[in-house]
Formats: sequence, C-alpha cells, structure tokens
Amino acid sequence: MLNVSKKLFLLPIIFFITAHTQCSENVQSVKITGGTLQLDASPKDDSIQNNSALLNLGRFLAPYAIPAILTYIIQKYNEDPGVAAINKEIKKIELETKQHPDYSIISLQLKKNKAEEKNLINTEKRLELEIKNAQLMQHYEDKLDQFRTCDKPLTQAYCDSMSKIYQRKLEESIQQRS
Repeated sequence: MLNVSKKLFLLPIIFFITAHTQCSENVQSVKITGGTLQLDASPKDDSIQNNSALLNLGRFLAPYAIPAILTYIIQKYNEDPGVAAINKEIKKIELETKQHPDYSIISLQLKKNKAEEKNLINTEKRLELEIKNAQLMQHYEDKLDQFRTCDKPLTQAYCDSMSKIYQRKLEESIQQRS
C-alpha cells in the first residue's frame, strides 16, 4: 500500500488550480462547431482570485514541486516491498539501539578510541619522520667522512668542495631538528 502525506496531495491541487487559472484567464467561452474549436476572449479582470496568495504560491512552487512529487511517487511505486521491509527493520533496530541506556557511553568511548587512534597514527608518522631525518644526517656524516679522507680516484679540490657541501647540509639538518 502506498502511504502518501497530505502535503503530497496539496501540491498537485495547487498546481492544477494555478494551471486552470492561467489557461482560463483569457477564455470566456468555448464552442465546438463542425470540427473546429472557437475560443472567445474575455476581458481581464483583477479579481481576488488572481491576487490570491495561495495561487501566487502555487505558481511559484509548481515548477519545483511537481517533478519532485512525480519522482517520489515513481520511486515508491518501483520500490521492492522486501527491500522496504528490510529498511524498516534496520531503522527499527537502529532506533532500539539508540534508545538503549548504554548507547551514549558506548558511542562516547568509540569517539575516544578514534581520537586515540588518530593520535597514535600521528605519533607514528612523527617518529618515522624523525627516523628518516636521523638516517639523512647519518648519510651526510658518512659522505662527509668519505670526502675528508679523499680516496685515490678523487682529486683534493673535488673532495674539499664536496666536504663543504655536506658540512653545510649536515649543519642545516641539525638546525632543523633543534
């Protein structure tokens, strides 16, 4: 069975009143003679009906409300009753769960656990970064020692310039760590 609210009935009524008013504003009488349709125009009158707040509201809301209503009706018509029953049961279980006296305590504990987990992840990432920085400093120190000893295939000028570069990088990494 299709459950429909009062609002769902009121919006189409407003639409049809508005459409009827717009269509019948300029027509006084309709005559069908010999297969032809004759419309006699009526003079425009500014009666209460044209200035009604309800009609103005209907004219404004109709283009937005009618597609939404039709979509809702089509969805309800196409909805599988088994799925709808399952969804109702899930909502009922969720409502019962939320009404349990311990629900607020458990949800608060879950939030605390998530916050602690994020804190641990941040601490782990910070430690990994510190380890990488320490490894980088160790690399700079190893390279500095290598260029200070200046092994045979390297020239002394090259070793001096490279040792200055690694000395500067090592000092910069020490300053960043402090």
